[in-house]
Amino acid sequence: MTAAWILRFIIDVYIVICGFFAIREERYKVLPFYLLFFLFNLILPFIFHI
Repeated sequence: MTAAWILRFIIDVYIVICGFFAIREERYKVLPFYLLFFLFNLILPFIFHI
């Protein structure tokens, strides 16, 4: 495992946790962070070629 794979796994776990809280929370404070990390995770493979 490389550092990029570990970083991507950590970001994936964070996205799942933020997504769970964004769905449950009515004030939507976590939703922008969830969307930001989700989009970053989509771009990550193209930047680091993983």
